[in-house]
Amino acid sequence: MKKTMFLVLISLSLLIVGCSAENSIDKESEVSDLYNEIDSTMSSIERKHDFSGAVYVGMEGEEIYSKTFGMADYKQDIPNTLDTKFIMASLTKQFTATAILQLEERGLLDLDHQVTKYFPDANQFNEITIHHLLSMSSGIVNTGHPSLVENFEKSLGSNITSLPSAEETIALYSDIPLNFKPGEEYEYSNSNYFLLGLIIEQISGDTYETFLYENIFEPLGMLDSGYSLDWNIQENKAIGYEKVITENNVYPSQYDEYFLFHAAGGLYTTMNDLVKWDRGLYSEKLLKKETIDKMYAPYTKIPLNSDYGNGYEYGYGWLTQRNNVEHAGYLPGYLANIYRELDSELVIIFLSNNQYIGGNKISNFTNTLTNIVKGE
Repeated sequence: MKKTMFLVLISLSLLIVGCSAENSIDKESEVSDLYNEIDSTMSSIERKHDFSGAVYVGMEGEEIYSKTFGMADYKQDIPNTLDTKFIMASLTKQFTATAILQLEERGLLDLDHQVTKYFPDANQFNEITIHHLLSMSSGIVNTGHPSLVENFEKSLGSNITSLPSAEETIALYSDIPLNFKPGEEYEYSNSNYFLLGLIIEQISGDTYETFLYENIFEPLGMLDSGYSLDWNIQENKAIGYEKVITENNVYPSQYDEYFLFHAAGGLYTTMNDLVKWDRGLYSEKLLKKETIDKMYAPYTKIPLNSDYGNGYEYGYGWLTQRNNVEHAGYLPGYLANIYRELDSELVIIFLSNNQYIGGNKISNFTNTLTNIVKGE
C-alpha cells in the first residue's frame, strides 16, 4: 500500500512538473509570437514613415518588446540605442506635477494656494490656484500667444542664452487677459507648467533641475535624464530632425533652445530611464499611493474637438481616461508618447528624433501596438 501510494505521488509530481514545463513553453511561445508581430509592425512603420527613435512595450514590469530604429546622428553614422538621450518635450509635465505633489506631501504647499501667494505682484493671476495650473484650467494663454511672444521679444530680445528670472517671466503676462475664469474650462497651455516650475524653485530654494535630480531622477536611478540647459554639450544624444527621408536625405532641426520650455517641456531622457519612471510610479519611492491616484484623477473635461477629444480628461500632468493615462510630447526635431494602463500595468513608449512623422501618427502607432498586445 505504501509503495503504491509512493508511486501515485511520484506520478502526480511528474505530471505537475510536466504541466508546469508545458505552460512555461506555451508562455514563451506566446511572448515570442507577440514580439514577432510587434516587430513586423514596427518594421513596416519604419519603412512607411521613416521612423527614427526607440520603442518599448512592457507589462507588469516584464519587457515584451524593445528596439531602436534609425540614427541618433545621421552625419556621424551613430545609431539610436535604448540609452540615447531624446528631448522628451511635454512628457516633462508629469515630472513637474510629481515634484509639486512631493512638496504638498511635505506640507510645503497646498494645491488650493493661489499663485499670488508665491508671486504677490502677479495681480493678473488673482484667483488662479496651483490646482488650476496642474489641471490646465487656469485660463492663462499658451506660450505661442501673439501678445506673449511680442512681450517676450520686446523685453528679452531674440538671443536668449538663459531663462528669464521669475519676475521677468511674471511681467510678460501683466497686460494679457485670461481666456476664461479659472476653473471653468480646459485649455492646454504650457504657461501653467512654466509657473509651476517657478513655484518649485521658490519653495525649495533649488533650481528646477536640482530639485528633480535629487527628488526624482536619483531615487529612481534615472541618471541619463536631466534638464536641457546643457543640451548642446550633452554626449550620447539624438540629433533632432525636421525630416528624415532616407539616411542620405535628412534635414536637421535648427532649433536648440529647448531649455526655454523649462518645467513645461525642457527635460531630456532615454528609453531605459523612462522604463524606470513607469515602474517607479507603481511603487511609493516618490509619492504615496493616494497621492499618485490624485495625480491620475480626472479634473478637466477635454473638448471633443481637441487633439485628445476621445473621452480624455486632464489630471495633473497626465491625460486620463478611466484606468488609462497618457501624454504626448512635441518640440522641433522630437516626438514622444507614453501610454499606461494601470490595471494591467501595460506601458507603451515612443521616443523619436524625426518630427516629420507627426504626433498624430505616434498616437496611432501606440493604438496599433496596444491592440496587438490585447489581441484585438
